Amino acid sequence: MKRNWEVEELIEHWTLLPSEMALLENRTDVARIGLAVSLKYFQLEYKFPHQKPNLPAVVLTHIASQVNVPAQEYQEYDWHSRSSRYHRSQVRDYFGFRSCDASALVRLFEWLVQEVLPYETETENLTSIVEGRLIQLKIEPPTPSRIERLIHSALHKSESHFFETIYRKIASSCRQAIDTLLKTSDLEDEYSSQISLFHYLNSEPGRASLESFLSEITKLEHLRKIGLPLDLFENISPKILQTYARRAATEPPRELRAHPPAIRYTLVGAFCWQRMREVTDNLVDLLIQIVHGIGTRASKKVEAQLIKDFKRVSGKYHILYQIANASLEQPEGIVKKVIY
Repeated sequence: MKRNWEVEELIEHWTLLPSEMALLENRTDVARIGLAVSLKYFQLEYKFPHQKPNLPAVVLTHIASQVNVPAQEYQEYDWHSRSSRYHRSQVRDYFGFRSCDASALVRLFEWLVQEVLPYETETENLTSIVEGRLIQLKIEPPTPSRIERLIHSALHKSESHFFETIYRKIASSCRQAIDTLLKTSDLEDEYSSQISLFHYLNSEPGRASLESFLSEITKLEHLRKIGLPLDLFENISPKILQTYARRAATEPPRELRAHPPAIRYTLVGAFCWQRMREVTDNLVDLLIQIVHGIGTRASKKVEAQLIKDFKRVSGKYHILYQIANASLEQPEGIVKKVIY
């Protein structure tokens, strides 16, 4: 929670409504200010902190003045007592929320796997999505550690299902082609993968030239020979596909070979699928650059030839002087008679 609050912000976020004031009636000073803090804190954050909120002095003073209780009384409020837990239960009821129990976590887990993870796998984004979903359902979000464990479990299940689904769609002939792609010599395994076919397919095209263009065509031919099904990644988010393709691109062949079959063939399949599209785009870009270069060189060649021809004209400066002089002497004359 931020520490600095403007007057307008205090009024908007920390002012008790008449219905909220009614909840504070017939209570001790400590209970009244403690419950008031719980009310406004939950309304702002949609959850309670694990420890008693350490409110900025300006916020605590603003609340204390409304409930007619000295601000220092808040220090006596026991956040972990049975009465404070009952207060938090009352606050949830007031806002129509409930605690996040085991059944809510199960439903949230299934929702993540089925509706969210096919399109998003970034943990930070998933945390915000989960909290937003819980608030939408009017369920108080659990602790950050429980949300983190839930997300990791859902990611593991979703990824395992993804690998198995894609693996079953890859024919044995494609798997053999992928195995060939990942083959390296003993020297490569020990030192690097710089000369492997996999590394070659992962390389950038370089500057625009006929050699680069032909090299990209060779890459595309290699990728197409693998024979991946046209619907291999049908209905898979491009963002998710790119994540797995990038993962494969950063691992050397020996590490890819070490994965279980479902993971290995899915990762390399994603890499090849993505590279086919990237190489095709590279070919278009290279062709445009090559054609542009040809046009530029042709234009420069024509200009150079014109300059060369101009220099070959004998006495050109004298001729130009005569033309200019004749034009000035007879500005209204006919070009054919004056110049020629």
